[in-house]
Amino acid sequence: MRIKKKEYRASILIRGIKIVDNDSEPIIETRPTYVYEYLLMGNSLFDDGIQIKWIDEELPTEPIEQGYRKNVCQYDHFGNKIEYQGDANNKPVTIGKKKYYQCTREWRFWIK
Repeated sequence: MRIKKKEYRASILIRGIKIVDNDSEPIIETRPTYVYEYLLMGNSLFDDGIQIKWIDEELPTEPIEQGYRKNVCQYDHFGNKIEYQGDANNKPVTIGKKKYYQCTREWRFWIK
């Protein structure tokens, strides 16, 4: 009997990066086109692709805030958006012309 390993896939949306260089002050870049340019640094996504090197070193930590994802609605167990019913405990998210419940998962993180 062969046991199948569980496989997971994760993805993230990068809305900003902090560029730290020993010779200058840190730069915080939030414009998507510039974030893309910094990550690629003129390299192609094809051919050899981009190379990112993980450097394991202690860096000072910064306080992180956590909250709800912006403009993401709540879904029921069947994958349908839950329409907003005027509940005071939850804010609505407007998508198109309809209002839905805001997703309550705190999957958004940012530096204070």
